[in-house]
Amino acid sequence: MPLNITYLLGAGASFNALPIYSNMALRIEIFLAALEDKFGNEGMKLDIYKSIIKDIKFFGSPDSLARKYFLSDAKNKEQNIESLKNLLSCFFVIEQISIMDGAFNAYINDRASTKKELINSIQATIDTRYISFFATILGKASTGGLALPNNVKIVSWNYDMQIERAFQEFAESNFKNAQRELAVFPRLEVKGFKPTFDANKFGLIKLNGTANFKFASSSNEVFDPKHLQLNSLELEKINKILRKEQREYNLMHFAWDDEDDELREARSYAKSIFELTDILVIIGYSFPDFNRSIDRDIFSKLKKSARIYIQDPAVGFIVQKLNGVKADLKSCVKESVTELKNFVIPYEFWE
Repeated sequence: MPLNITYLLGAGASFNALPIYSNMALRIEIFLAALEDKFGNEGMKLDIYKSIIKDIKFFGSPDSLARKYFLSDAKNKEQNIESLKNLLSCFFVIEQISIMDGAFNAYINDRASTKKELINSIQATIDTRYISFFATILGKASTGGLALPNNVKIVSWNYDMQIERAFQEFAESNFKNAQRELAVFPRLEVKGFKPTFDANKFGLIKLNGTANFKFASSSNEVFDPKHLQLNSLELEKINKILRKEQREYNLMHFAWDDEDDELREARSYAKSIFELTDILVIIGYSFPDFNRSIDRDIFSKLKKSARIYIQDPAVGFIVQKLNGVKADLKSCVKESVTELKNFVIPYEFWE
């Protein structure tokens, strides 16, 4: 019987396409400046986001800032969280769309031209390691189409669309169908349909949801990073979202929001996955302290016999953080990998 393999992903897993914390504020700043250059700043409605960018720089990451907002007793607490989520989601949509408005793209590239590593990563809309990953694990179904391995699961802290975007290269699905085929939870579905999760099949749990939007004017419309052409019309939608001139539902959340039923359910599914896990592969996740309680809750279900692979340039640091999540986890680490060209596929996958 195949061993159950679980991937735990953090921001480093999307490093080749999306910014980690050290470049995040600068990249968002460039995006907002490009948007303001194209549409102006009538009524100074974009100024709140300039203030948020300053706060991201001060607190070190968007997630730390979100946590600060969450713990605040300020009257505008909910407004601040909503504005931060909208800014991050709009930014991640722009960063991952393949076909972009020429003038808008040229402006962004010009602003980033002084930093070669920044311009290279801005031009990359997908981390190709995800493509290599699917090229390895996908098979052909006996009935035709693609087959995902039932013994592989992914639990991701990332709200980006990199996994879905890579899968689209093989499935030729639109974004919503890609999420269905990958059994993503939580995900956008038609009204009245509640997605569930089967721990005995391939699935993807996104603990922070997805940085994308459902528009109030349509039950089907979301930004599709592969098939959407980011022209002036689509950029105008982004502009209106930030100005709060367009009604939409943000699919992104923060995992520690205990008032969100879907996120509580996502954590419950993640625990059920960890309970069945034989092999855990940790890629690009640094176990930030503000996620500690959730990490402990999820890892409490990991059996003592589980084998852990860690792929990270700072493996020693991650191993030390593991023991702060659950005692003796360090002894479960069987292999540490600092080579980052492709995602680790444990040899047990082929057994």
